[in-house]
Amino acid sequence: MAIDDRSRIAYCEVLPGQGAEHSCAFLERAVGWFTAEHGIGIERRRTRPYTPRTNGKAEALIGTLLREWAWRYAYPSSAHRTRALSGWVRWYNRRRPHSSLGDRPPISRVAQVRGQFI
Repeated sequence: MAIDDRSRIAYCEVLPGQGAEHSCAFLERAVGWFTAEHGIGIERRRTRPYTPRTNGKAEALIGTLLREWAWRYAYPSSAHRTRALSGWVRWYNRRRPHSSLGDRPPISRVAQVRGQFI
């Protein structure tokens, strides 16, 4: 999971493993998605280990993912849950209101930054 600090637009995948190879490949895909598809610049932010308040937006997204996607339904299998992720993330980015964004979805902030309106 990766989240843009300003717009709160999210990129999420379920990875086949936890190693460096999978993490690096995820990061490459996420950077491409943020930059090429949405025109969002990338900046590295360091957070303090074991200090959730320094990474609040990501922590909030994790909680939302768990409540609204992972645990919301009794999926027949993990594969079903995984298949539902892309639709949920699309809804989150394009439709779900965020109180911190004036009850607008994250994509509305991206459009403002780029001078476009969706």
